[in-house]
Amino acid sequence: MKNKITGIIVALFILFSPLLSIGSGISSSGDDKVVVQTIGTHVMDVEKMIWDEAHSIWTNEIYADAGDTVRFKIRVTYHDPDDDGPSYKLKWITITDTLPPSLTYAYNATIPETSASLDGHTISWLNLTDVELLDGESVEVAFDAHVSNGGIHINTADVAAFETCPHIWYNAKATATVYAISGPAYKTKDVDSDGNDETATDINRDLTDGYESYADDDGSSDVVVSIDGDDDGKIDYFIDITGNS
Repeated sequence: MKNKITGIIVALFILFSPLLSIGSGISSSGDDKVVVQTIGTHVMDVEKMIWDEAHSIWTNEIYADAGDTVRFKIRVTYHDPDDDGPSYKLKWITITDTLPPSLTYAYNATIPETSASLDGHTISWLNLTDVELLDGESVEVAFDAHVSNGGIHINTADVAAFETCPHIWYNAKATATVYAISGPAYKTKDVDSDGNDETATDINRDLTDGYESYADDDGSSDVVVSIDGDDDGKIDYFIDITGNS
């Protein structure tokens, strides 16, 4: 009788084993598990933002004038790829912010910088040893910068950090843009994959609602409507000015 019961249990296990989660059979301490579970995910997200005084929001791009002081923010967020496994951490975080020639560091940082270059264009926060991020946690650094000249100024933040247990270093970067220009902001992109760039323009000079106007500069494009032509996460309602719709 005992052998019969054992046989039934084995048969049931074989029958239902395909329904078991593949992850349940992977060692929680192995590097293979981390590699598999981080495919298509962001272990470390880096965001670069600017304070938009007109709309009272943090955003990725703003208009400004020469002589203005703008406030940037960098946010680093950790996503533990191990789910319910061991609690990994992100630590030894290093942030390096590179300002273009027409933006200069104006201090007032929420975390004191480790160093700032003499020209005010490179600021570093090295090895934030007192910061260890668990899953879903973030660390933020905000600071001021002075706009000295007109133009389109792109600020870049580079972040390096170490994840415990799998012992992996991660690097990521993010940018934010200051439009210190009298006309509307614009971006070029091949939105219809025909090998020619088209232009999206922020006609109303309000970057929070996307780029409203579409221009086919070389007359080669087909109709393009209702797409995110400038990769800002907002739909742009472009018009085919060639009349080829």
